[in-house]
Amino acid sequence: MALSVSTFKTRTLTALFFVAAMGLGLFLSPVSYLLLFLFLLVVSWMEFAKLIDRIGQSTTHPYLLLGWILNGLAICLLLTNASFSVGGYALRDNLLLPLHLAGFILLIGGTFAHKPLVVKHWWWLAAGNLYLTLPWALALHLYGYGPLPAGEMFFSSSAWWMVVAIATMWTNDTLAYLLGSMIGRTPFSKISPKKTWEGTLSGIVSATLLVGWGLDRFMEDADLTPGAGYVMVFVLAVAGTLGDLFESKLKRLAGVKDSGRLMPGHGGVLDRFDSLLFALPVVFLFLRALSLKY
Repeated sequence: MALSVSTFKTRTLTALFFVAAMGLGLFLSPVSYLLLFLFLLVVSWMEFAKLIDRIGQSTTHPYLLLGWILNGLAICLLLTNASFSVGGYALRDNLLLPLHLAGFILLIGGTFAHKPLVVKHWWWLAAGNLYLTLPWALALHLYGYGPLPAGEMFFSSSAWWMVVAIATMWTNDTLAYLLGSMIGRTPFSKISPKKTWEGTLSGIVSATLLVGWGLDRFMEDADLTPGAGYVMVFVLAVAGTLGDLFESKLKRLAGVKDSGRLMPGHGGVLDRFDSLLFALPVVFLFLRALSLKY
């Protein structure tokens, strides 16, 4: 896989802009954190529905899609805590029931408004709750989730686990792309023909060493034994690689290059966060395995 200078420049500029937007969302306030991931949920659902429509050669009724999105937003709020409030009003307590109710009504209406009803297509969309809604809901649940780093950080420690997950995914993706472009020779998978074994393994190893060192360096918690950070980041990198392959398979079945056009050089939300969708459940399960008190 030869390195394209123009492609790399476009990807880099877009990435820098998006890093800035992500930084504002993650660290500005709890509400900005909430809005960031609710935005990602909505856009990823829209992209996912288009892929499923192309794969199943059907059309998702707007009511059905909106119903899944509203229920997804409600599930996300269900997993939030008191940090997410406006003017002293907890968003979960005030918006959860209306969103669920509206989503349920739209689901019923959208399901029976589609003539004829394609059951297989409906279930493919329903699977989006596991693929999309659950990871984004866990992203909100992980806000302030322990164990947190000891001492002061240059960013809000409440977003610590999202920083770890995103840093792992971006380090893995970037170094896999760069090193694969330089030394890649052996195709990794027919699903993603541009990826090579050399690049994939280089990305996983590099992310494990770099982010794992940072995790072990800044975490001072009895539940994280020496070396646990490296293990966690390695598992995250592998999970992220599987998430990338899964989304590539969806795009191949749909016959498209990108899931969307939100980010030039990177495609849509699913293209950029495909690995994170698989990694977030791993972060949560890993922390739960360490200590049930969190």
